[in-house]
Amino acid sequence: MKFTGRRRLALVAVPDPVPVEGPSLEELAAIEAEEPLILAELDVVDAECRIARRDVVTEWDWRRLRRAQDKVTRVAAQLRRLGACSCPPYRWTDTEVRMSDCRYGCKVWRCRCGAERLLHSAIYGCPTGRAALTAAAAAVA
Repeated sequence: MKFTGRRRLALVAVPDPVPVEGPSLEELAAIEAEEPLILAELDVVDAECRIARRDVVTEWDWRRLRRAQDKVTRVAAQLRRLGACSCPPYRWTDTEVRMSDCRYGCKVWRCRCGAERLLHSAIYGCPTGRAALTAAAAAVA
């Protein structure tokens, strides 16, 4: 409502809300899985910006850039290794290889072919695990 003068109110038309389409649960899970790589690439951009801003580039600046580039390579290789296997689930061992970097206590499992896979668990509240569980339930239904 809008005040139009002495004690008169006029109704103002309110526009319909615009529907906002966001990423699906699977897309959010993929983004979260790639988060370490995204952060490593941001470190490279940060190091490159430091070099570009300086008049005199020191050896420390070049080291920072090399370390950031090495980190991108390591993280990309790790992500590739974790998602490399397409074996059926019965081929996976029932023992964990190690804990993952996920703050919810998710684990890395090893396949008989030697590939490792990060499996997020919805039990401890991992949002990626919940998204995968919801997607699996939707696929069955």
